[in-house]
Amino acid sequence: MGLFFILYQSIFIPFRICFAAEAEGAAFYIETVIDVSFMLDVFVQFNTGFYKKGNLINSRKLIVQNYVQSWFLIDIVASFPYDWVTAGIKADDPDANLDAFSNAPQLLKLMKMARFLRFLRLLRVLKLKQILYRIEELIMNDAFVATLNLLKVVAVVIFIGHWIACIFYAIGSSEYEEKYDCWLTNAGLQDAEVDELYISSLYWAFATMTTVGYGDIYPITIKEKLFAMLSMLVACGVFAYVVGSIETIVRRSNTIESQFKEKILHINQYLMH
Repeated sequence: MGLFFILYQSIFIPFRICFAAEAEGAAFYIETVIDVSFMLDVFVQFNTGFYKKGNLINSRKLIVQNYVQSWFLIDIVASFPYDWVTAGIKADDPDANLDAFSNAPQLLKLMKMARFLRFLRLLRVLKLKQILYRIEELIMNDAFVATLNLLKVVAVVIFIGHWIACIFYAIGSSEYEEKYDCWLTNAGLQDAEVDELYISSLYWAFATMTTVGYGDIYPITIKEKLFAMLSMLVACGVFAYVVGSIETIVRRSNTIESQFKEKILHINQYLMH
C-alpha cells in the first residue's frame, strides 16, 4: 500500500501544483487518506524494529535513535499537511482566491509558498528503492526480478518525463501572466483545457528527452530556454541510465539462460549413462 501511495503522490502532486488542478470528489478523499496515513506512519516508525547485522532490534530507545538519525526528518517534511495550511488561510475568507489577495503581497507570497512546499512530499520517492528491495527479497524469482527491473526503468522515464512536462507548463504559465509571449501563446494553447495542456507539455517533454524535437512546440522566453537546456542535460543522464540498465538486465537474463541450459545438459548426460 505504501508503494501505491508514493507512486500516486509522485504523479499527482506535480500535476496539481503546476496545473492548479485541485483534487475533487473521490480524488479528494483518496488524497486525504494518503496524507493521514503518512502522518500516522511517522508514529508507527517509532514502534517498528529494525535489523542490524542480521539481528532484529526491538529496544525502544535504539528504535527511536535509529529512526531519528535516518528517515525522521525526511518523513516529517514529506508528511506535513501543506494543503491544510493553505485551506486554513483561505478559510478566513471563503470567497477569496489568489487574485483577491493581489493587494496583500505578504499573504500572496505565503499562499504561493505553501502551495509549492507540497513538492517536498516528493522526498518520499527516496523510499521507493527500499520498498522495491523488500519486494525482491520476498519473491526470489529471477524472471520476476528481471521484470521488476525493467518496470523500474520504464517508470523512471515516465516519471521524469511527467515532472519535466509539469514544470515546463508552470514556467510557460508564469511567463504568460507576466509578459504574454511564451510557448503557450506561440502554440495557441493559452485558452486550452487542462488535459490538452498536459498532453502538449508531455509531448514536448518526451520529444526533448528522446532528442527528436519536432519543433512545433518550443521554448520562447529566457526562462523556458534555460529549463529546456536543463531538461536536455537530465535527458542525457536518463538515456545513459536506461541503456546501462537494459544492458544489465539482458546480460543477467542471458547468464541465467546459459546456466539453465548447462544444468539441462548435465542432467541429459547423467540420464544417458
